[in-house]
Amino acid sequence: MPYSTPDVAKLIPYYCLNTPEIWRTSVPVICFYIVEWHHADRVLRQFGMTQPIPEPPKDLGDLHEVTLKGKTQVDWYQRHHPWIAQWQAWATTVIESPPATTALTRRSEYMEWYRRHTRRWIGPDSAAIGFVVDTADRLITQIYQDGSSFQPFAQEVGMGCKTILQTVGGQLPPFAQMSFQPSHVDHQVNDDRF
Repeated sequence: MPYSTPDVAKLIPYYCLNTPEIWRTSVPVICFYIVEWHHADRVLRQFGMTQPIPEPPKDLGDLHEVTLKGKTQVDWYQRHHPWIAQWQAWATTVIESPPATTALTRRSEYMEWYRRHTRRWIGPDSAAIGFVVDTADRLITQIYQDGSSFQPFAQEVGMGCKTILQTVGGQLPPFAQMSFQPSHVDHQVNDDRF
């Protein structure tokens, strides 16, 4: 569980440790004039729960444009009262999801959504690795779906992708290395291969 190590726990307010359900609420978080939305529905895996496809982020309208310039007399409690009321009702917004009993596979509905909606690569090296692994995954999956007689060709595709990576200076991540090893055993595709 997050926040459970002693060095981190000592930095967290008592009410957060006393009621860990607060970690899974969907409420505004307020600090003087700043209001941000706590999207706990996007991080349920860190609480040991199944991660469904999340709802779109909460739109807080013009709150991100608020500045302190010329606002020395603003009563922020009064101005943000609707947001504060939502925060005070946090117990009504605790997010529940079934326990995650298996690993999150590359081909799960959530991971398919995640790959379409996130910036997955930070630099050129990780982009090269990701591109090759994604390409090989699609090719090998298609080949296996067409029949196990194509398995030797699938292995050749995988070895070709490994050669490309070595040429561009990247290394396959450990979770993908086993997928590109030559094999003389005919077997079915495994969703956890990448």
